[in-house]
Amino acid sequence: METGNNLEIYERDYLLSCHYGDYKRALELAQKLYDMKIYWLGKKHPDILKLLRDLAYLNNKLGQHEKALEIKEEIFNWLSSVKGQEHPETLQALSDLVNSYEKFGKIDNPKTKDALKLLNEIKKKLQE
Repeated sequence: METGNNLEIYERDYLLSCHYGDYKRALELAQKLYDMKIYWLGKKHPDILKLLRDLAYLNNKLGQHEKALEIKEEIFNWLSSVKGQEHPETLQALSDLVNSYEKFGKIDNPKTKDALKLLNEIKKKLQE
């Protein structure tokens, strides 16, 4: 695995790629950074969440909507695991996931129905 010094170099290159609109290169670097940070920091480190969000954004930007949806599911699962299902950030991720399912015509998908059901259950529980 790469060293910590290489991590800083990849991060700078990633930020520059994003800044200059080279999203394909940025996606490649974000994936490499994700793998490196999982190795160095572990799956529950906050940097992992940021990179997951970046990966979802970049995949959407490049028209890779199915991959972006998979990553948004991973974001929700990460937040559920680390912060709990009733945490506001987790609820926002779930709401974003449901909106993405709807936007890309996946409203009848079983995952969408499960996500909507969970969102409604949590909302109801929080209102009690």
